[in-house]
Amino acid sequence: MPAATVQAKSHGYKGLLYSWKSAATGIDVTPPYEPRNHYHVNGDISFALRQYIAMSRDRTWMQQKGGCDMARDIAELFYSKMNGMMKRNTMI
Repeated sequence: MPAATVQAKSHGYKGLLYSWKSAATGIDVTPPYEPRNHYHVNGDISFALRQYIAMSRDRTWMQQKGGCDMARDIAELFYSKMNGMMKRNTMI
């Protein structure tokens, strides 16, 4: 998660921003010719968290191992992105 935090900050957002393609370190290695607006990956990760908890009922992982923090920080990314877009009046 530290690399996702750095990635979000480098784009001017709060929360976690996971890369479309990343190295083992979590650092973005998306080639420059590919678009870097793959925010849907973060939604996919959040959905996977939801599916995991629904199937496993592993509340310990969610509450004590970072699952809740990850879900909250992904939501913070989307809130931060939308808030910035609204301020710039660049809604799509």
